[in-house]
Amino acid sequence: MKKTLAILLSISGLSAFASNIYVPMGTILVGQLLNGANLKSSKVEDPAPVIMKVIFDDGKNPTEIVSKVMKQNNKTIGLADDFPDCKVTGVAILDKAINRAKIRAENIECVFQDGRTFNGDLHGYFIDYSDQKAGIIVENHELTAGKKVMVVTVSSSSYQIK
Repeated sequence: MKKTLAILLSISGLSAFASNIYVPMGTILVGQLLNGANLKSSKVEDPAPVIMKVIFDDGKNPTEIVSKVMKQNNKTIGLADDFPDCKVTGVAILDKAINRAKIRAENIECVFQDGRTFNGDLHGYFIDYSDQKAGIIVENHELTAGKKVMVVTVSSSSYQIK
């Protein structure tokens, strides 16, 4: 079963006002690219920066179920129904052989409506939402803003809520 950050945010500690968020290896985040990039000249030593906005409620399962769980937990503990605003940054290079942007996730930052935040390193890679394969499909060496993508974590991380 796919794990998502939304589930972790709702059951890993916010219900008890914990000060830490734990994101286990294999967590899947669904999101949308906020920027595009021309990858024609990207190199390992000079990758293109990428930002993804995490989407917690896109009206589809399992996100719909996650949405209901988070809203219920938020209501129970007195938080707003709104989800935190989370962004993941990464760096991209073009793999010409398979016509995909290989993107390494590097950081995450989330801001809750009440002003609390957490941020830190995030080790993972981007997957194209359309075919669920590693790397994002590109056309004419261009990575397009607005494309729906996923990030899979490759190691566990813990973040302090401030």
